[in-house]
Amino acid sequence: MILGRVLTIEKVDCSFNDHHCPQEISDIFARAQNKNFLTLNRKELTWAVEQLLPFESIKINFSFPNILIVGLKGTKDPLSLDIFQVSELPRLSMDTFSASTESGQWRRPVVEITDFLNGQTGTTQKIWENGSLTAASSSSSIFFLYSALPDKDQLTALYHLLVLVNRYLENPGIYIVGDRLFLSVAGLPDIIINTHTPLDHVAASLQSIDYLATIKKDARVINLSFKNPVVK
Repeated sequence: MILGRVLTIEKVDCSFNDHHCPQEISDIFARAQNKNFLTLNRKELTWAVEQLLPFESIKINFSFPNILIVGLKGTKDPLSLDIFQVSELPRLSMDTFSASTESGQWRRPVVEITDFLNGQTGTTQKIWENGSLTAASSSSSIFFLYSALPDKDQLTALYHLLVLVNRYLENPGIYIVGDRLFLSVAGLPDIIINTHTPLDHVAASLQSIDYLATIKKDARVINLSFKNPVVK
């Protein structure tokens, strides 16, 4: 009886890459409270975590007094998104007035997207390498607008595209609208990337972005969604 009380879990300390675990993961291990450490089903707990996010290793230990210590290590940290579910995505004037003779009638897309977001209420979530979404508390510079949430495979591809963008651009403002990324970088036209564009193509284009910005004076957008970038 005494041993049972000594090994009863009263508190859980959960970390992922030396930071606090996402709430969804902490909730999994919170189920262990008031249970005996020796009777924990570690395989079941590990499986539950695997359904939410990727990790390389997990350690589940007991520390006195009565604390369950959980340590998760993963390959890549998540990215925070400010997410907005809308009934209809914003209509951009550049899509309406695409002909060169009407080019003066459309505005930079990021300006229009920002205007659209004014008054909208969203939630902040973290996107993980495997496409999972978990709750987050701090706001983000990545804005994700959707009318129908992409599936997990599409979210995984989106995660890798966002990582690539952050690798080549310094502090970009990122707006995800449907299957397009709109990037705002100081001193450059708005940059557009289709989420289905191969990553190697995106990487090559982003490495040449400073040159592309000089092709046309007063350019408003550089569209990297095509084999040959379009500047207009």
